[in-house]
Amino acid sequence: MIKKRTLHLLITISSVIVSTALLLLPEPAAAYVSWLSPGLFFTVLTGIVCGFFPAVLVGALPPLLAFLVTNFSLPGKDWLFYVPMAVLAVSGLMSAGVYTALKTSFGAAVSGILAGRFVLGVLNLVIYHLLGRTYTIGMFLRDGFVSVWAGLLLTAVFVPLLVVLFRRYGIMKLLRNEKIVEV
Repeated sequence: MIKKRTLHLLITISSVIVSTALLLLPEPAAAYVSWLSPGLFFTVLTGIVCGFFPAVLVGALPPLLAFLVTNFSLPGKDWLFYVPMAVLAVSGLMSAGVYTALKTSFGAAVSGILAGRFVLGVLNLVIYHLLGRTYTIGMFLRDGFVSVWAGLLLTAVFVPLLVVLFRRYGIMKLLRNEKIVEV
């Protein structure tokens, strides 16, 4: 019998690898993939099925690993680089927390999405202010919602569906010690 910790590790590592690989796609494929927000999908899913720490790893590691592979150095003081890492990590944390407390996958996915959008707005506002630039509500709506609407919808619909399937086939029992629910 496979252990829960081993399953969490396998899911986390595979999510980090896939998310990093998607960030390394050449243009124009990268532009098409980015509006699907695969990082958000994997982070929220990992938060729900594995918990807090794996969600943070899946949110924060892929952007950093992709930067290291393409630039062969650390990002340094380019603060705008760290925004996606924080957004994804908070999305994963929020989805893990809501799912742990309420056992609702749809609520966990939507709350993770909204928490990430809130962090995106606050961090961009602060960083733009420190750089002496203006960050408007229109920029926030474009960056946080309009340019990634497909990824937000994909995450809000398919993550809860996957969790329902995981429950039905006993995977959530292995991952989270949940009861098998007949659907």
